[in-house]
Amino acid sequence: MLPTQSCRVAFDPTINATWVMSQKAKTVVMLVPSLGELPGWSLVTPLRVGLSWIADQTDGEFIHGAVVARKKRGVLLAGPSGVGKSTLALRLAKHGWSFLTDDFCMLRGRTAHAVYGRAKLWRDSAETLGLALDNEFQDDLRLAKEVIAVNELDWAELLPEAKIAAVASPSLTSFTKMHPTDKRSAFMSLAPPTLAGLQGGSLGSFRRLADFLNDLPTWRFGAIGDIEELSDALARAIGLKA
Repeated sequence: MLPTQSCRVAFDPTINATWVMSQKAKTVVMLVPSLGELPGWSLVTPLRVGLSWIADQTDGEFIHGAVVARKKRGVLLAGPSGVGKSTLALRLAKHGWSFLTDDFCMLRGRTAHAVYGRAKLWRDSAETLGLALDNEFQDDLRLAKEVIAVNELDWAELLPEAKIAAVASPSLTSFTKMHPTDKRSAFMSLAPPTLAGLQGGSLGSFRRLADFLNDLPTWRFGAIGDIEELSDALARAIGLKA
């Protein structure tokens, strides 16, 4: 039976799913008409709402953002879907950076933990990077992006966790240099897509995100350009020599 007290309920219209969390039993249930009707991307990054609720209950945060690292120092690429986080993260991974995620990670304090081993890219970006597509999840009608099994790429080092040293917000503009940004702008790059996954967020979410950003340097930059130049700039942004 479904819990009737001390529960949290949300409906996700993008996948036609109802989420129910029993806070007393610490259990999350996802109700869908049919597993076969779920879009491919939801199978690549499954249970996002449930994981975000569980994180919130344990003083963690399920973050929407890409994370790459160099010498154990990570940079969180924050921003809405479509700004090039996945493409840039994989370009950097091919250029010697370690890869943690292109989309979602679990954040505790300043440490980001990997959750999923696949990335999603537009087909032209995947082809430019010379990446083979994961046919298991191909569905042109329901999956706008192609799926990449990052854990199977021989040139990508997949990290289980990384200590975040900076937050950077990319845009689909030409790279000139890294620009320092204020905390409010950084919060608006990180919070809306993160809280959408939490189906409304909580006061704890605002506190955790604010504390996280206040403790770090924050930047914005154009993500289109020479990968060596971008890599060097991001390395300096996390306190490393290029």
